[in-house]
Amino acid sequence: MHFKDGQIYCLDRYVIIPNHVHALILPAEGERLSSIVANWKKFSAKSSIEAFSELGRSGRMKLLITLCGLLIDCRHFGGTSTRTQ
Repeated sequence: MHFKDGQIYCLDRYVIIPNHVHALILPAEGERLSSIVANWKKFSAKSSIEAFSELGRSGRMKLLITLCGLLIDCRHFGGTSTRTQ
């Protein structure tokens, strides 16, 4: 979130949620919000790929197994109703 903060935008507040981010920013004069978001996505994708490749094969497999387990849990809980009628 601090990527280019103070250069092309001023970051006020942000919160990171597992699958997205909420941010309050003020773009610098002449900067477009779409360009700022594109920069964030490019930077975070590149950083994620680098971190993922540094894990090595066994680390990547452990991460994938963990993520698959989380997906299965999410599907299970997403399909289970806790409401009483």
